Amino acid sequence: MRCQLTLLAVATLLTLSALTCTSQCTPNNWRLESLLEVRASGVVDAIVYGEYLVIAFSNSTITCYNQEGHVKWRTVISEKGAPLLVREVEPQGLVVVTSEGWVGLLSPEGREVNWSRLRLDKTILRKGPVLTTYSSGILVIAVGRHAFIFELPSLIKAGPSENVINKFLKCTLNPDGSKVFMLGINTFCHICLEEDERLILIRSVKARDYAIRVKLSRVKDVGASRDMDRVSVAHWSRIVEYRIVSGKLIREWNRSLPIEAKEWKSWGFSPNGRLFHFIYSDGELLKVCVVDIDHRSVNSYSLIEGGPSLNVESLIDDDGRMLAVVLDPVSRSATLILLDISRRLRALTSIDEFVRVKFSKRGLLVIGSRRVELVRLVESRSESRLVHVIVRVVDDRGSPVVNATVALNSTLLPTSSEGMVEQLFEPGFYVISATAPHYKPVRLLRFLNSNTSITIVLKRLYTLRIKGVYDNGSTPPICSLKLYTDDHVLWSGMAVNCSLIYEVEGGNYTVEIMVGDDVVKRAYKV
Repeated sequence: MRCQLTLLAVATLLTLSALTCTSQCTPNNWRLESLLEVRASGVVDAIVYGEYLVIAFSNSTITCYNQEGHVKWRTVISEKGAPLLVREVEPQGLVVVTSEGWVGLLSPEGREVNWSRLRLDKTILRKGPVLTTYSSGILVIAVGRHAFIFELPSLIKAGPSENVINKFLKCTLNPDGSKVFMLGINTFCHICLEEDERLILIRSVKARDYAIRVKLSRVKDVGASRDMDRVSVAHWSRIVEYRIVSGKLIREWNRSLPIEAKEWKSWGFSPNGRLFHFIYSDGELLKVCVVDIDHRSVNSYSLIEGGPSLNVESLIDDDGRMLAVVLDPVSRSATLILLDISRRLRALTSIDEFVRVKFSKRGLLVIGSRRVELVRLVESRSESRLVHVIVRVVDDRGSPVVNATVALNSTLLPTSSEGMVEQLFEPGFYVISATAPHYKPVRLLRFLNSNTSITIVLKRLYTLRIKGVYDNGSTPPICSLKLYTDDHVLWSGMAVNCSLIYEVEGGNYTVEIMVGDDVVKRAYKV
């Protein structure tokens, strides 16, 4: 007679040894100076229009702020839906695209001038992204597989719309607004998608008169020259410049890239295709490779120390300014990097949320869900000044953690009876970690250029010991075991002697054991 299967689980405190993280401090002679900051919830998008900052909010409000941060005007467009984006179309004013499929023109004073309806499924708009380009009274909006062309200020149709099978990735106009360049995916073919097949087209705005309409494979991005007589293609392993002659692409220059596309974290051309960049991890160093199409040169620059786990979003302009937002998925801390290639300058700053960044004539626009800030690059006048850093370590109940180890790069400091450490440091980029027995380690990335106070919360850890036994006390030699919480599987597999030791935080867990036809499932609170 087979014995009944029983499940036992015991949770005890986990003892951790102290961990340290080291990183070389990078002196920095440049910093990002705040010109204007607006803090408000529900930020969707923002632009700089002349001397003013214009912010679109999720409550269907568009607000203009002056240089002192005071409201100049406010417009509510609730009847047209919530704004998805706002962009400047000087001197006409501002263009708004809404969740209900409307495109509108607002005057520089915030008055509603004209509206037009985008004829597409509104769910496509909400999935995004919405691409826009403007030049000489012509506006192009591309979303999903559709691209629409309008005249401003009337917002009437300026030329036939364009469609692809899958979606558009990019659109730009030449200076006089007579030609439009588009990059899209014109297939649902699985092999074609795996091969990064792209449709490249340049056509007349007023009619479907194509200067070029070709498909190329193994393409990561394409840039068009200002006059749209040339295109540059970033393939998987090389960069190629083509001249457009009689509807064909004539290869003029190509060069192998030092790192293949499978290693790129972020990439893209500048607006007029003069520069191409990609960011990659070289061991414990994050680097950017920049290809100068005009001068046919390739150069690499170091950004920050950081391993392959970092996530990156970046863009580059035609003047050689590259912006990157680097996110550490472990600590959820983010760092903004500005690299000015022409002046060989670099500036870093830590930010409290993952943001989008735009170039503007007045500086850099940093856009988060709860704030918008206009910043500029300035030379630091306090290279030798030390910054006072206070780190407070607490547990998940807010109580101080005594004798925790705090590491700022290679400097190790124990916390006091108040759970604090404080010391003077050179300004620079730091990896900050906190560890203590019985707690889960925490790691942060911060650029320290002013007196700073940081609070680190450590979560207590436990060891969950799981064992399946028969009711006669014997142990199955092997069983199928699964540990999960909230439908998230932490461990699943075959367990020798039907036992498992797993490190967990406090919370509710479910254990499921199967031996033959016997299945036992139990819930545990740790």
